[in-house]
Amino acid sequence: MVEKLPRSEGNRIGYEVNDKLSEEEYEEILAEVKDAIEEHGSAKLLIDLSGVSESYAEFDAYEEDLGFYLRHGEDMECYAVVGDDSVMKWGTEASDLVTDTDIEFFDEEDLDKAWEYVKE
Repeated sequence: MVEKLPRSEGNRIGYEVNDKLSEEEYEEILAEVKDAIEEHGSAKLLIDLSGVSESYAEFDAYEEDLGFYLRHGEDMECYAVVGDDSVMKWGTEASDLVTDTDIEFFDEEDLDKAWEYVKE
C-alpha cells in the first residue's frame, strides 16, 4: 500500500510504502513524479520504505527505478530513500553512482533529515 505524505508540496513529493509495493502502485508514483517534472521543471522525491518487507524487490523494482532515473535523471533534483534494509541502502548507493540524480539513503529514524534533504 502506498500513501502520499502530507509534507508533499510543489515539486517535493513524498510517499510511505507499507508492506508489498505493487507494480500498479509503483507506476502511479512514477506518473506523479513525471507530472511534477512537467509542472515544475524538476522533482524532488522521498520514498519511505521502512515499512516494507523484503518483497519490495519481487517485481524488479530496482531495475525499473534505475531505468526511470537514467531517463529522467536530469529532471530529478534529488531522491531520498528511507529504510532499514541493507539491500535498499546498497541499491540506493549503486543507483547514485550511475544516474544524474543525487540519491541518498536515510535510516528510518532520520525521516526528518530526509525531508530536509529534499527541501534544499
